[in-house]
Amino acid sequence: MTTATVGGKAYTYKYAGAAQNELLSQTTPQGTYQLTYGRTDAQGQPVIEQLKKDNLTAYVEHDPVTGEPLMLRTSSGMQSLYVYDGTGNPAALITSGKYVAFAYAYDPYGKPTLTEDSGGLACRRTRTPSRSGSKTGPPAG
Repeated sequence: MTTATVGGKAYTYKYAGAAQNELLSQTTPQGTYQLTYGRTDAQGQPVIEQLKKDNLTAYVEHDPVTGEPLMLRTSSGMQSLYVYDGTGNPAALITSGKYVAFAYAYDPYGKPTLTEDSGGLACRRTRTPSRSGSKTGPPAG
């Protein structure tokens, strides 16, 4: 998928990699997000190391063995920890501030529902890291 229109709003996507599984940029009505990849995870999938939007940059720290995202650091100094449920789905991103960046609830079939969204770089618009399903987690929208 390279373009999509949702609710009359256009989204465009650019990919790289032999398997086209590395999203390089996503343009949304909120702005353009650029992703930078590093090594691969335990399943051989590319790992997102950095995310940029406008002049903002966020860095993702990973478990050195599994490649699972553990922490998000922003260029402004905010530090956030990923919290996973018992099946490995991202349940929340808790921050060093006084708010939760995002939180998801899952139905018995694994369908995510966004329950909190602070609107930052880690929110649903940029897709959250996940072990289940795609490497970029619940769908943006």
